[in-house]
Amino acid sequence: MQVARFSIVAVLVGLVTTACGGEEGATTPQPSTAATGGTGTTAPPPPPPAEARARWEEAGFELGSSTTGTLQAGQEGHIEIRLAARGNYHVNQDYPISIQVTAPDGVTLPHATLARADAAEFSETVARFDVPFTAPAGHHELRALVDFAVCTPESCMPDTRTLAIALDVP
Repeated sequence: MQVARFSIVAVLVGLVTTACGGEEGATTPQPSTAATGGTGTTAPPPPPPAEARARWEEAGFELGSSTTGTLQAGQEGHIEIRLAARGNYHVNQDYPISIQVTAPDGVTLPHATLARADAAEFSETVARFDVPFTAPAGHHELRALVDFAVCTPESCMPDTRTLAIALDVP
């Protein structure tokens, strides 16, 4: 009886695998043309990378952050998060760009979630955000999960990257 149950389960798993795209010629759902800026020719975006970097430099874009002004403990400081299109790429004007900033205890973020409307500058070449914060003296590690899309005239590339932001507040 156990062997018969195992055989039935094996057959069902094989059928499910075939029905879910395991067969040759199966198609993968594509994102809507609204998310891709009207081209409809891109693959789904990759999952967010586990790796966080201070700066991302790719063929189509550069993404990084920097502090602006003088940092003082207990005083408002500012982090600039900047996405710049490179080469034949441009920042997708219709993609719902978003930034989620996380900070350790003691660091205050009045706006931890940012969208296009919060951009200090938003054009086809640059998307720049000003992120205010207040922090005590010391070294602090923040993370910014940035969801964006850069495009060529032929296709768009939605992407998600994590920025590692080191703050040394005197």
